[in-house]
Amino acid sequence: MEERKTNKKSRAVIIAAMLLLLIGILCLCGVTFAKYITGTGAQTQQATVAKWGYIVNANTADLFGKNYSNNKIVADATASGVTVDVKSTADPQENIVAPGKSGKMTFGVSGSAEVLAKLTFDFTVTSDISLTYKANASDTEDTVYSPVKWTLTKKATTDGTDTILVNGGTLTAVKTELGKLSGVIEAGTEIDYTYELSWAWEFHVDDVTDKLDTLLGYAAMTSGTYENGTVEVSDNGNTVTVTNADDSTTVYTVTKKIEIGLAISVAQIQDSERPSTGDNA
Repeated sequence: MEERKTNKKSRAVIIAAMLLLLIGILCLCGVTFAKYITGTGAQTQQATVAKWGYIVNANTADLFGKNYSNNKIVADATASGVTVDVKSTADPQENIVAPGKSGKMTFGVSGSAEVLAKLTFDFTVTSDISLTYKANASDTEDTVYSPVKWTLTKKATTDGTDTILVNGGTLTAVKTELGKLSGVIEAGTEIDYTYELSWAWEFHVDDVTDKLDTLLGYAAMTSGTYENGTVEVSDNGNTVTVTNADDSTTVYTVTKKIEIGLAISVAQIQDSERPSTGDNA
């Protein structure tokens, strides 16, 4: 009898221990199952550097005569833009211009970018070949003879036709037209602009221009008398004057050098920097 009671107690203890173990397992499982996680995943996004693909070029090899040592091309590429500077000098002792001669240079910009940009043509004129004089003693205004005539052409437009912007004009006219070509290039716009700047000195127009051309040729010499003493040249380094015995009352003031500069640049700008007015190239 006593043994039966003991067995009952033992079974009760075992059952109680198993119940406690089951409760512990359920509690542990309860902690694990209660850890809910809610999440979301955004679609993968990518970004690349905006494209900057402009090419600026200039070729001055055929601009003046047979000596091109003073024709310089300086290219500068930066993070925000590209530039080309051309400085050209025609001097009687270096690069030659003369009646019956001509020359040309080409320049332009092509490409596209994914940002807003500004295109600038900066053309400077330091001097141009000329004779300044009073055609008559009674004249109050000077007559200026500029024999070198300049032509600016926009090449190969979309319809295959060249566009003449300056036709046999002055360097001042070229400067004005090039200034009009500066402007904004919209993002994503593909451009391909090529321009030709050419000059020509006509060989024979009439007897009057022949005389003036000859005086310019003498002015290119050093100070002295020429043509059997009938032409006198005075060159003090700043001013060249020529007198002719056939017309000793007329003094010709001479500029014997062409000196120009062209800087082409393309630079990224912000929309706030957009010019309020101006034409695109």
